[in-house]
Amino acid sequence: MEKKIKEHIMDDIFCDRPFDEDDWDSFMKNSTLEFPDNFQVCQEFELDNARDIRGLMQSKYDDLVRLVESILPKNIYVVEQLDIWFSDSSKVVFGMFDTYEKALNEMQLGFEKLYPGFNADIYENGANQWISDRFEFGVMISELPINVFDEV
Repeated sequence: MEKKIKEHIMDDIFCDRPFDEDDWDSFMKNSTLEFPDNFQVCQEFELDNARDIRGLMQSKYDDLVRLVESILPKNIYVVEQLDIWFSDSSKVVFGMFDTYEKALNEMQLGFEKLYPGFNADIYENGANQWISDRFEFGVMISELPINVFDEV
């Protein structure tokens, strides 16, 4: 998300730029008042020097990040170990992650450390649920919103 916001700001402010992976960083790290090579500011943003443009870029970035954070719901992904019937009374939380991919990866790595051979013995039981008959428990990754007062 951060990269897309920065690209949007760069496309908005500059008519011509190097279009490198690190355009934002190369411009922001430039400590001179002159524009770095191959950066041309669009006419509506023509300011006196590069420092003013850097300030404008940072201001736009901060505003867009705040806007995105206020609009998009935030979710966490919780890795839980349960009995083989997935009853709530047996639930043990093993971690909370900001992306599903991290939760899945850490689940596989973590349980493999705790129970050698775990990854070879699990099978997916349905929506984000895995069972190990050998170890007689299940694992689930739940998606939960944050900053919401509700029953979990």
